[in-house]
Amino acid sequence: MTNFAKGFVDKKGYYDGKCATCENYGIDDIRSGYNDGFPCSIHFLKRLALDDSCSSYKKASYRDEDDIKKSFEALEKKYGTYRPHHYYIMTVICDLLGIDHYFYKLYLGLWFREEYLEKEGYEEFLKEYDEEGKQIAYLLANDESNVQIAYYLFNKYLNNFCNLVANKKYEEAFFVYNEMYKELKAKYINSNELVRTKKDVNKL
Repeated sequence: MTNFAKGFVDKKGYYDGKCATCENYGIDDIRSGYNDGFPCSIHFLKRLALDDSCSSYKKASYRDEDDIKKSFEALEKKYGTYRPHHYYIMTVICDLLGIDHYFYKLYLGLWFREEYLEKEGYEEFLKEYDEEGKQIAYLLANDESNVQIAYYLFNKYLNNFCNLVANKKYEEAFFVYNEMYKELKAKYINSNELVRTKKDVNKL
């Protein structure tokens, strides 16, 4: 296991919403919230509540559990049920395949976003991805063939993507992930069918 990923893998509370305990996560004013979370002052793009594995995490000692609960209840009242794990494509895929088994792979993806894409000038890609990727993730999670598609995507794209990230081949990793994103966009956003060859399906 690479050193940069170990810190992520060691923190298994990644859906506990611990961003809400961070000073940078703006839960104090419901007007700052949106339909899948609150804004982060460090990550200029809209972030979902993940956990304290973030390198910018700083515990807000003045917040308690009641403060956090009240903020998220207000957010749900305004927008509906808050389910952050449904909004990332890779997270949905790992969830469908068995989150425990794919935990390390998932955290390579989270690291890649935070430590590479957000810091190396991929703002335009992330702005589009955060909007359309959420739609894709939701539609994939509710696709009647979601598990089969998840295996296909993992075998064709994500396994290679994770290996490239682990070996610090970041530009190549982005190319692979973006190819997956474009294929899913063609299916779910542009209403085209996901093209799978017989050879690909036989690998599932």
